[in-house]
Amino acid sequence: MAKRGSVHSTGLRSRPAHGPGGKPQIVQEVVKHVWPMISEAIVRPVVHAAIPIDQAPAAHRMLGAPGTIGKVLLAVR
Repeated sequence: MAKRGSVHSTGLRSRPAHGPGGKPQIVQEVVKHVWPMISEAIVRPVVHAAIPIDQAPAAHRMLGAPGTIGKVLLAVR
């Protein structure tokens, strides 16, 4: 069964350094609204797999493979 979803993202590179809608204001809003949801596990990252770092090439291939949903982590220990 396929799942429908959407991903929304934005970058700060094109935002002004100061003033309304600037980087400091955006960071303040994220700290105020987003970080509490992460702290309370309301919003959690999706982890597809944790791969030992010596298998990094396989982890990289996994990123481009169909069916990979979420983060692919490299474990250093």
